[in-house]
Amino acid sequence: MLRQQVALINEDPNRPLELFTQAHFNEKDTSYIRSSLNIGMTVLGPFDSRPTDQLGVAVGRVEVSPQFKKRQQMLSAMSGITNFDDPDFIPVLGKEYSAETFYGIQATKWLMIRPNIQYVRHPGGVSEVEDAVIVGLKIQSRF
Repeated sequence: MLRQQVALINEDPNRPLELFTQAHFNEKDTSYIRSSLNIGMTVLGPFDSRPTDQLGVAVGRVEVSPQFKKRQQMLSAMSGITNFDDPDFIPVLGKEYSAETFYGIQATKWLMIRPNIQYVRHPGGVSEVEDAVIVGLKIQSRF
């Protein structure tokens, strides 16, 4: 993982804007996941009136290994089932793409409330699955 501060909000050292990237590359013949890549940015104190809040945006991609994909294709062909809605259908997995944004509200010195929204294209790497929008909420306390 690489993380680099690239700017300060209003030249305040307590309010950095950081870019990050995270990448994984696995052995294609033995690993289920061939690669994953995420890039994004985070800002601490995005607004003058909210100097301890956090804002983040990221996009990512996950790819199934070619060997696993070949195995899925073979099993799917052997089953003879071509209807995706059949519970015995074996989908061929490929790539999943995602995007996420969050806003962390520092409600008190000890309480962070962080709603987020994610968009996932080809969930699970299955192109037949409808894209998904996921809304979440993280509540974090420090004592």
